[in-house]
Amino acid sequence: MHNRLLLQNIINDIEENLAEKLTLADLAGRFGLSEIYIRKLFKSAFHMPISTYIKKRKLSSSAGLMLASDFRIADIAAEYGYEFPQTYINAFKREYGMTPFQWKKSGKPLAITEKVSLEQMIAIGEENMILPDVCILPKMILSGVKHNLGFAESHSLAPQRALEFWDLCYPHLDHVKEKGVYYGVTKNYDAEKQRSDYYCTAHVSAPNEKYCNLLLAKSRYARFTYIGSHSYRELDVKRAEEMYQAIASYFRRQPEGQHIFDQNMYFERVDTKACTEDFCTMEWYIPYK
Repeated sequence: MHNRLLLQNIINDIEENLAEKLTLADLAGRFGLSEIYIRKLFKSAFHMPISTYIKKRKLSSSAGLMLASDFRIADIAAEYGYEFPQTYINAFKREYGMTPFQWKKSGKPLAITEKVSLEQMIAIGEENMILPDVCILPKMILSGVKHNLGFAESHSLAPQRALEFWDLCYPHLDHVKEKGVYYGVTKNYDAEKQRSDYYCTAHVSAPNEKYCNLLLAKSRYARFTYIGSHSYRELDVKRAEEMYQAIASYFRRQPEGQHIFDQNMYFERVDTKACTEDFCTMEWYIPYK
């Protein structure tokens, strides 16, 4: 089953079984997949553990039932798979900062979690996809190797240079802050020469004297999460071109003047610890105002 269809089926299955004591093991059994694969896929797509999402959806749905009926708390707890009413009350308070009783008396709005949607997903071929969202990152120090690449050749050379750095240079870096995470930064695009600098780096807590060091300022980013059914070492020319085209098409669809994107600098991030032989996730970050 392709990842897009699998995610949609998982989301629907969760919705249909909110009243059950649903676990990751249950979902893995229903879809014939490992718990690890489903956990990685969901978190890569929505940047939230699937167990957290299930908990939030249960509580959000239960809050709606509380308003729409005269159910007792004990009935609502049982309806949503909580063994004891107090367990439900404690979960509700941890999530919303007040008990169900306090909320109903306060009249305050409740920030609920809606069913996640794949409407913003950008499909790439049959198996792969990109999901856009927005995030803010603090300033970072990156250490690694700098290359100057022609735009026409960057799609083929960048993946090669990245693997060379990862195999030959990364093991010798000091002060690595994010273990097993690769950062590839594109900067200083020269429109006349059709070239740009490409930095193969890792996130560090202090500069490395023997390597090129780069400081990324705190910024707001448009983040694009790519999910593919292959190893991160198989991010080849064809896949790179498909991903860049998909992101470019996303920008073309945005209302003119809505945001100002700084395309003079962007970077990709690969957490190799989250990847397997048949699962790869990569994030692109483009600064915007």
